[in-house]
Amino acid sequence: MTLARRQAGADRRRALVAAEQSLLRSLAVARRQRAKLSELRTVLSLVTLWRRGGNRPMVELLLRETYEWFTEGLDTPDLRAARAALGTLTARRSHAANGREDRPRAAPTGAGG
Repeated sequence: MTLARRQAGADRRRALVAAEQSLLRSLAVARRQRAKLSELRTVLSLVTLWRRGGNRPMVELLLRETYEWFTEGLDTPDLRAARAALGTLTARRSHAANGREDRPRAAPTGAGG
């Protein structure tokens, strides 16, 4: 790997960390102000950022908790986007769980047979 590629990778990681920190601050402010729509929009941004990482269970929980607070306006663009993201996260989780269950188990090793 070239030095330029390593530097670009490091720059990207720093940018992702900075974005995450900014969004987490935004989430804290929205919660402190009880601004549920701002909270939802911030959570949707975190979903986009974290979707590629290993935080899927946390992402889904955070989004579900925020989305389920709403009882009206469920056809607004923000809530439709949240519902779609939840559907995607749930489908991926169930697909991954099924994939793990469907994998053949290795034959036992050791004495015998």
